[in-house]
Amino acid sequence: FFMGQAVKRAARIIAVSKATADDLARTYGEVIRKKTNVIYEGVSPEFHPASEEEKQRIHARYNLPLRFALSVGAAKKHKNVQMLIDACPPDLPLILVTGGKEVSRLRLHANTRILVDVPDEDLPAIYSCASVFVSPSLLEGFN
Repeated sequence: FFMGQAVKRAARIIAVSKATADDLARTYGEVIRKKTNVIYEGVSPEFHPASEEEKQRIHARYNLPLRFALSVGAAKKHKNVQMLIDACPPDLPLILVTGGKEVSRLRLHANTRILVDVPDEDLPAIYSCASVFVSPSLLEGFN
């Protein structure tokens, strides 16, 4: 109810993607499209490949395996994290950088570790250490 009123009363709407703008128009009517601008989210300049020294520091700090799959983000149902846990091969460690109350409902396997409260400044090096990054989400508002 509140969202519909806010969308209709807004002078301008900023959507993070064309998909989100399309969802708004589908939900609230095509007239909404005329006052919607898509402004894509950016990437911080801190996100660049880490040096070997930085990767070694991060490996030691978080006791990371030499090779692992990485997923970063919320563990909400639409993010499909449980499917990722269940689908990950037993011989490939899975590192989840996540938090929140949704984590408690996850059924972890022996190869799965959760890292919580990871400072933003450590994320670029964690990404650089990973063998593969996986985002198994069922629904996202970007494209």
